[in-house]
Amino acid sequence: MAVGKSTVGALLARSEALDFVDLDQEIGNIPKIFQQEGEAGFRLRERETLLQVLGRARGEPPQRGYVLSLGGGTLDAPENRAALAEWTVVVLMARPDALLERLGEGQGRPLAGEMAERLTRRLPIWSSYGAFVWTDGLEPAEVADQVRARLAG
Repeated sequence: MAVGKSTVGALLARSEALDFVDLDQEIGNIPKIFQQEGEAGFRLRERETLLQVLGRARGEPPQRGYVLSLGGGTLDAPENRAALAEWTVVVLMARPDALLERLGEGQGRPLAGEMAERLTRRLPIWSSYGAFVWTDGLEPAEVADQVRARLAG
């Protein structure tokens, strides 16, 4: 949340002539889903949407390739991690204080108030992925360059 994944993902996709998919946009109105169905309902929709998007990515040739922006909680579920096992996952991260500053009052983001606890819990999962990029103090183009460097090396 607020780490720049949608901006950087779109920039990377455009520069590499790949398709860009933002899972949150595919899911729809997230604050409304949280209000009506809670986090459990959202996570179910997230898993279903992830599987649909990955199915499309494996689908009809010719494939240009995909950059897929995922929310940090997507990797919480072992089923989602298993579905992503054959894909390269790049984790973007920033310090909690920088993220909270970017979010302001939370701007309609249901889990903003629980950010520090969630980051602490999720960091071991995220750290298990080879491409881990800190975005603190970097412009989106600089983050995209760091991602390219991680993927190349």
